[in-house]
Amino acid sequence: MFKELKTETTKGINLLKELNNLLPTISTDTYDEDLIQNIQSLFIKYKDDLHLSLDISLYESFFELSNGFKEKEMIIYFIEILRKLKRTWLVKDFRKLKVWYKIHLDGGGTTYSNVFNRLIREQFPNRTFFKTLEWCSGPGFIGFNLLANNLTQYIRLTDLNSEATDCAKRTIRENQLENRAEVYWGDNLNGIPKDEKFDLVVASPPWAYEINNDVNAMISSDVKWKLHEAFYTQIRSYLFPGAIVCLSCFEPFEKKPEVSFQKEPWDNRPEEPILIFKKMIEKGGLVLRNICKPEYSHEAHMGYGVYFIFCEYTGH
Repeated sequence: MFKELKTETTKGINLLKELNNLLPTISTDTYDEDLIQNIQSLFIKYKDDLHLSLDISLYESFFELSNGFKEKEMIIYFIEILRKLKRTWLVKDFRKLKVWYKIHLDGGGTTYSNVFNRLIREQFPNRTFFKTLEWCSGPGFIGFNLLANNLTQYIRLTDLNSEATDCAKRTIRENQLENRAEVYWGDNLNGIPKDEKFDLVVASPPWAYEINNDVNAMISSDVKWKLHEAFYTQIRSYLFPGAIVCLSCFEPFEKKPEVSFQKEPWDNRPEEPILIFKKMIEKGGLVLRNICKPEYSHEAHMGYGVYFIFCEYTGH
């Protein structure tokens, strides 16, 4: 939502004051469409003065915007606004399917799930998958998007964060998907029943080895790639022969990837991640099929540095 912030302190504080007054102070179980429209209108009001670009998700907008807050008063307002937003139910529409979530549980999936959707369709144009697993699912943006676009018949979601899995359960209930979707809570793959099998696995797991901008550690950090290592070790037992595994990663060919909003490297890695991931993939009995970088889209969070790693389980 905010491509760049060049703000005068007074105008920035006025935006935050108005937004703070706009937000509710109590939690509700319903999605307030009028509230979201009012937030959007408020951003549009300040668009020209603050050089705002309204094109990415609400979660990303506030953390992008916060990088421009240098005054103490602005930071205080920002923290209060985020505290209120964490209690506010949000809805993301994928065709007729509505995904329920909270702002702090969106690590970018509201936007880059469309990239997964497009890539799966391009890579496998004549294939409809039987059962898809979204690993590290959060509220399930990728899985529900694939389901809504008829790229898979069934989905299963798994995540360690119970707040995220509760959101996914609400989405299933509200959309009456009990016969097509299920959610498993657990660390890595440990919550998935042993008899489950998948022909597609998708995920946007934590991208950082040792992040230098740890806003949300559960979303960003996979210390020493232990999560990836355990995944590639275990996933084969859950796959049909011919199954595809597609994981996103951030700048896999860079030891110290850089981002525009900070001076120091975004992550500190001992070597290029792709070298480590290739070893994990081979050890896990998978075959690396493709590493692709989609065209940059300003609508996808961190889209300029995201790659997708496609593997196949041949059954051997």
